[in-house]
Amino acid sequence: MSKQSEFAVILGLNPLFANLGAEALNRIAALCHTQHLAPKEVLFQKGDSGDALYGIRRGQIRIETGTSGGGQLTLNFLGSGDLFGEIAARHAGLKLIVDHMGALRGAKGKAAFPKMQELTALAKYPNVAVKLTGGPFYADDAYPFRSLDQHYRAMYDAFGPRRLFWGTDITKMPCSWRQCVSHFQEITWMPEADKKLIMGKAICQWLGWQR
Repeated sequence: MSKQSEFAVILGLNPLFANLGAEALNRIAALCHTQHLAPKEVLFQKGDSGDALYGIRRGQIRIETGTSGGGQLTLNFLGSGDLFGEIAARHAGLKLIVDHMGALRGAKGKAAFPKMQELTALAKYPNVAVKLTGGPFYADDAYPFRSLDQHYRAMYDAFGPRRLFWGTDITKMPCSWRQCVSHFQEITWMPEADKKLIMGKAICQWLGWQR
């Protein structure tokens, strides 16, 4: 496998890039380059300018921070396939929207959301939002697709109604446009005001559009 292909695979495993498609992933991968680190070499420190996203091809990276006593505290270990660099944290003014809920294209039910934990972890960054697009495509049951509720609820609880943006992606749906709309409107656990936000008002506020 070529380096560019490896980069594309690594990018495709991350919720931010998972639904871009092979062509887009390959175009981004073509911009990547390899950086080799010696054992215990420091890649970047807190306060450095954030100008890169890093992906691990081989080996491990240790994320650590200083303690009040002058020691070092390990926060996490990252391995092959992991992306890091905290773009959202380093560029707080850059708005990022995860496409299609970060779902795995072609999969159904729980198998379609293997990165839900990683996705909801991004909610700690106020400049990250999620497109609630194409839900019925990933359902493993018939209309009204209540199997989606657990996934919708996880994203709703993490991001709230002002950072979730509903959409249909109608050309891929296994149902009518009306059912795409009504299956979401018929959710019983979500307040009506929040549904209105998710189904149009929130994206206008996020992008600064005047209605």
